[in-house]
Amino acid sequence: IVASAIPLSLLFALGMMNVFGVSANLMSLGAIDFGLIVDGAVIIVEATLHFLAVHHKSQKLSQHTMDRAVEASAKKMMSSAAFGQIIILIVYLPILSLQGIEGKMFRPMAETVSFAIVGALILSLTYIPMMSALFLSKNISAKKTFADKMMAKIHNFYVPLLQKAIAFKYAVVAAAIALLTVSLLLFSRMGGEFIPQLQEGDFAVHCILPQGTSLSQSIETSMQASRILKSFPEVNTVVGKTGSAEVPTDPMPPEATDLIVTLKPKKDWKDSDKSYEELSAEMMEKLEMIPGVFFEVSQPIQMRFNELMTGVRQDVAIKIFGENIDTLAKLAPEVAKIVQTVEGATEPQIEQTVGLPQITITYDRARLASY
Repeated sequence: IVASAIPLSLLFALGMMNVFGVSANLMSLGAIDFGLIVDGAVIIVEATLHFLAVHHKSQKLSQHTMDRAVEASAKKMMSSAAFGQIIILIVYLPILSLQGIEGKMFRPMAETVSFAIVGALILSLTYIPMMSALFLSKNISAKKTFADKMMAKIHNFYVPLLQKAIAFKYAVVAAAIALLTVSLLLFSRMGGEFIPQLQEGDFAVHCILPQGTSLSQSIETSMQASRILKSFPEVNTVVGKTGSAEVPTDPMPPEATDLIVTLKPKKDWKDSDKSYEELSAEMMEKLEMIPGVFFEVSQPIQMRFNELMTGVRQDVAIKIFGENIDTLAKLAPEVAKIVQTVEGATEPQIEQTVGLPQITITYDRARLASY
């Protein structure tokens, strides 16, 4: 009876996902925990079995008596079952307020789990009591099972422990408050990130030359950068992509190059104690030998993810919106100056919006019409 609540709750969740346009994928469905779903159903079924064992020992029940017994036990535990499910539901509500990359990643999961819990709550209040009344055995036996004997032994160990705890209640409460205080002090001093940066094991180096640089110069510079990167013993291969591919899913100008640096396994590094951050800092230091080029070290998946979500590869981006492009071009360097005063910030890169080479095409409409 309890297990049957799982597929029905998931069916309800899938229906709601369809209504609200939530796609079914690993992120949305991966967090569904069957333990959360069956919580209410377990409470109702256990309450019914306990009620039958206490009030109807060693007798065969009619369907009417069974209905009354299930109704009485379910009513008693209904608020507990509902409250338990609502508490779990409340935990997921803050995730719905997340924005940016966190929101894109985790909102579908929170929505799907919430739908499944709501479905489970409805089922535990309606379907589970009805199924219990119909299908639970009406032959009530007082015979002790293995589970009963096991629980009795655990109970014999637990009761004296509980009585001792009650006898020293002030000491127990004081110890609990002390532990909570210590944990809060530790928690307040811990750093935290909602999504910790994963070590992908490879680097993506973004190489941007000044606007209007020729393709041949861009290739030459990227090859020079490639040779510098290959001089590191930790590097396995370096593959570059300059400009846009034939299928322009990733539009890039000829002066921009993506260098994918695949690294050897960490155990094969010359200095295995060296961290990825230290290696990337060393690479950036060497790449600064090439004048007039902006380099940025990231990771392949991280770079693509940031670009898809926000349109920029960098960790922090400031976007200025307005109608006049000249005013925007004037404001950008002013913002960059302010950013440079912030401790920990590297030199900002300003995206060039004016002074780009253009081709103006004037249509000869009379000649076009003849074609």
